Amino acid sequence: FSGERPEVLREEPVLVYRRNHREIELLAEMEHARWNAERFIAGWSLGERDPAKKTSPYLVDWDELSEEIKDY
Repeated sequence: FSGERPEVLREEPVLVYRRNHREIELLAEMEHARWNAERFIAGWSLGERDPAKKTSPYLVDWDELSEEIKDY
């Protein structure tokens, strides 16, 4: 920082959306479903984690994941 004031790029207010815990959980669940679909379409299946064989233990419903994996 050279001590100069930064240039103002816009005068309009910027909206900031705040999400509650339930909304974040719902978005995570939806993203996991999307991720599962992407993997299944690409030929992945349920099994021990092995990218070379296209197997993953995480190709299950959101409710079946451990809290540790959900928080990842």
